Amino acid sequence: MQFFSKKGARFLVAEKLEIISVPALLNESSICWVHHIIEIVYYFSPLGSPCPDLFRLIHCCLALSSCHAVFEPYFIIIEKICLVRLFMLLGFYPERRLVFFGGLFDQVVSLSLDSSNTEKVRSLHVLLADVSQDDCRRADKWLWLCLQEHPNVEKFKTLSFLEYVVGNRRD
Repeated sequence: MQFFSKKGARFLVAEKLEIISVPALLNESSICWVHHIIEIVYYFSPLGSPCPDLFRLIHCCLALSSCHAVFEPYFIIIEKICLVRLFMLLGFYPERRLVFFGGLFDQVVSLSLDSSNTEKVRSLHVLLADVSQDDCRRADKWLWLCLQEHPNVEKFKTLSFLEYVVGNRRD
């Protein structure tokens, strides 16, 4: 989407909205995942303070969702990596053992750009296979803790999807 913003009396107004491209969301899970990411950005990002890195992350997540089949059976790990990176961009600091998820995000994005290259896809599969179950459980717990920081978390519409991605590890 492309638009121009104009300062109104109390807030910015979008003008000349134009849809540049539509992501190729393949299934209901992809739509829910993207909805969840956008919902987190909506509730956690400060109004009036656009962050270009958040828009880049959303763009990367849309691109990754269109390659869902290429990354099976590791796509759920990619979803966790993206969510960890999102909360890091929003100012949350994970425990030391999860910081590597941020770098892993960059590697996943760079390797996914050429998803037709079987060697790169194989490298990505090896990289994702090295993510331990323990690290996934730590990420799950940390993601729930981040969400619970928001005073209106009960208004989120995608919590059931998060339970699918990270399990019910609220405690």
